[in-house]
Amino acid sequence: MRGPMIITEGMKIYDEGMQKGEINGILKHQIETAKNMIFDGVSDDLIIKYSGISPENLEKLKAEMAKN
Repeated sequence: MRGPMIITEGMKIYDEGMQKGEINGILKHQIETAKNMIFDGVSDDLIIKYSGISPENLEKLKAEMAKN
């Protein structure tokens, strides 16, 4: 009976890892899109609307970019 429990637990861990990977990919895309829009001088409202980045994360990104 232990075999199915191990497989189920392994599948759960795998699924969680896949979800985290998808989220990381989405966040990376949002950041890259927002960076490009910032470089092009697009307004914050449009950056938020089209990149999907949150206003808070946009401000953090802009502050980080200003340091470099």
